[in-house]
Amino acid sequence: MALVQMPDKVLQQVVKNCELTEIQSLRKVCHKFRNIIEDFKPNYLLRRLDIDLRENEVLLDIYTNAKNTRWLRFLYEKQSNGCLITSFAKFVEKGEKLVKNAEFLNVFFEDLKHILMSQRTSLESFHIGFTYNDDDLSGQICKSMEENEARFLFNIQKILNDRRRPLLIEDFAMTMINQNQVMHVLPFVDPKELRRITFQHSHHRDCLKVFEMTDIVITEQWKGAKEIAIRDFLVDIPKKHFEHFKDKEVNHVSELRNAHLL
Repeated sequence: MALVQMPDKVLQQVVKNCELTEIQSLRKVCHKFRNIIEDFKPNYLLRRLDIDLRENEVLLDIYTNAKNTRWLRFLYEKQSNGCLITSFAKFVEKGEKLVKNAEFLNVFFEDLKHILMSQRTSLESFHIGFTYNDDDLSGQICKSMEENEARFLFNIQKILNDRRRPLLIEDFAMTMINQNQVMHVLPFVDPKELRRITFQHSHHRDCLKVFEMTDIVITEQWKGAKEIAIRDFLVDIPKKHFEHFKDKEVNHVSELRNAHLL
């Protein structure tokens, strides 16, 4: 009750003196604190974001230029009675919080939305990965992972689309299995800021399949980037789409065929 009665200016000052882990905890204290934080949009001094979606959990690694904490990790795990959030800082587990009667992806996206909507400066790198379990490597993606992936892509596209301007990223990377996943994110990256693009296949045992990328190569982001790396995929599109890159790491089908003939 005392917290709710505190003036907004006092609460803003509290937020101003907190770092990301503390603010993420404060956002879950009450609606008043959450609204204050959303309006204030703290500057987290972010450098890198790494997101890894798994079947029943999401891993979020955050690298910052903050004075006290340069590396943070949040693990969002599915529980029978809600979502368990485990936080790490300086490579040490800091604590656990159970958000009761909440679905783990919903909790994760509430936090991610706040972080991305607050981000105003350029990120050195932004990586999104999809980690499939061993059973998926030899067959179809399991139904729960497939559903989580679809929800993940829908929500991250919505967050990026709701921003006032494209996300500033220098180095964009995705570990995925197809073009559709890329097209939910890449078009919302500022093409003027983007320098390097990396695509890597999620299934290491199923690597060197041809990567369908006809939609990707016509984006402004692709055309403006200077470096490209495509790993564990084969590429079978005209080489003219790669001419503008100063640095290339690509396995082109035609080159492999020529090497085989030699």
